[in-house]
Amino acid sequence: MKLIKIVLENWIPDTSTFNGVTTDKEIAGSTDNKEELFNHIDSLPDTVESIKVPINTKSFKTSADQKDLTASSGYKQELKDIINKVVREYEEEGMKVHNYRLNSFDYKETNLYIDLRTKQSDDFGKAMSRGDYGSLD
Repeated sequence: MKLIKIVLENWIPDTSTFNGVTTDKEIAGSTDNKEELFNHIDSLPDTVESIKVPINTKSFKTSADQKDLTASSGYKQELKDIINKVVREYEEEGMKVHNYRLNSFDYKETNLYIDLRTKQSDDFGKAMSRGDYGSLD
C-alpha cells in the first residue's frame, strides 16, 4: 500500500463505513490533478466492467451527454482521450477543472463513472440544492 501512495500521492480514495469500521475504497476516489487520474486509470484492475464519462461540458448531464465504455481492449486510452477533449472544452469556455472524481455505481466497484468538477459546476449544484431555479417537481 505504501508504494501505491507514493505513486499516487495526490489520489484521495473514497471511504466506506460498515459496522462502524471505515476503510478506503480500492478504486473510487478523486484528485485535483489530471495526470494522477490518468495514472489511476492505467492501474485499474480487470474487475472493472464499465466506466461512464462525460462527453461535453453541460452542467446537467443526461445519458446523451455521457459515453459508457465497456472494459475492452483500448478502453483506457479512449477514456483518457475523451477526458482530454472535455477538459480542453472547459478551458475554451474559460473554466478550469479543479477535481477529477472516479466513483462507483456499485459496492463491488465494477461499474464506474467519471465526474469532472469546475467552480461553475459546483456553484450550479449549490444553486440547484437551494432551489434558485425553482422546484424540481
